[in-house]
Amino acid sequence: MKTIQVCLENLKVFQLEGSQYLLPLIFLLLFISSIFFFSRAIYYFFYALKGRIDPNIYRQLGVEPQSVPFWGAVAKLDNHVVFKYKINNISEEELLNDLSLQIYVNSIICAKKFELYNKGINQLIIGIMLFVTFKVISLLPNLIY
Repeated sequence: MKTIQVCLENLKVFQLEGSQYLLPLIFLLLFISSIFFFSRAIYYFFYALKGRIDPNIYRQLGVEPQSVPFWGAVAKLDNHVVFKYKINNISEEELLNDLSLQIYVNSIICAKKFELYNKGINQLIIGIMLFVTFKVISLLPNLIY
């Protein structure tokens, strides 16, 4: 009971001196919120840029990522001559299958990157709006007095 009374008294003091504490509190909340959303935007942008391919995901979809034109498989070859030999000795049907596989895998990667990019843009917009609001409100006391 005593704790509740102390809390109520503190609220009364806060209300009486609200102009003294309320505006700085609003400034602080807006600034921290804008930093939070800027940080999330940066996180989403970097996560979208990060290169990642998990072959197990594609195997679960019934796709084998070790096709001839797959950049990961090409990079593991000893030299250009080996790649040239492999690409020249593949049938047209196998090449078309491999290319369609690459289109499919790349579309999954691009869709994920686009989703992360859009999330980053949305977080950036919210952060900018909060920061602009913070700056506008911080100018108000100077205009009033």
